[in-house]
Amino acid sequence: MLAWRIGATEPTEVLWGGGKVHAFGFAKDGSRVASVDAESVRIWRPRKAQRARFAPSEGNAGNVAFSPDGKLIAFGESQGGVYLVDVEEPERPVRLGKLASYVLDVAFSPDGRRLAAVSNDFVTALYRLNDRTVVKSVRLQGINPAWSDFPALEYTPDGKLLVVSGPDGRIQALHPETLELQRDFNRSEAYHSRI
Repeated sequence: MLAWRIGATEPTEVLWGGGKVHAFGFAKDGSRVASVDAESVRIWRPRKAQRARFAPSEGNAGNVAFSPDGKLIAFGESQGGVYLVDVEEPERPVRLGKLASYVLDVAFSPDGRRLAAVSNDFVTALYRLNDRTVVKSVRLQGINPAWSDFPALEYTPDGKLLVVSGPDGRIQALHPETLELQRDFNRSEAYHSRI
């Protein structure tokens, strides 16, 4: 994993020279980077050349996200686990819950109170972080799961919608607390509509 300065032609820092990095995420203040590879999730402090390593307890990690305040990261893994990690104590990830299949993406709400996760069978789960409980879990409507189609999710910046992608360019906008479908876009609608 290499760090680059904008406009530079060469990397400014080699953070890790190991295997393939599947995903990475940045803390909003830029002080930390989290990376996911086949063996572990790593939290980096690039400016201090400091890294911590910890491994998911059951399988390969799918994706990683920082909380808005940068104090926590979340990740999902291949056996369906959804984990929360304190960046100051990364060796002790806490499993929030388990979905039936590979958790491919996670996202914190803009206020940092909720975490959403989506699995490759298009089940979306919502966790409340103050008590670390599952609020709701739903299978996305009208989507036929397939390994070739990888879902992704993200909250809108104002936190009023949770947006989940599906196969063939399909996008579903969900209520951020109830996961009720608010809007369903197919590929052509997504290019011409506003959420």
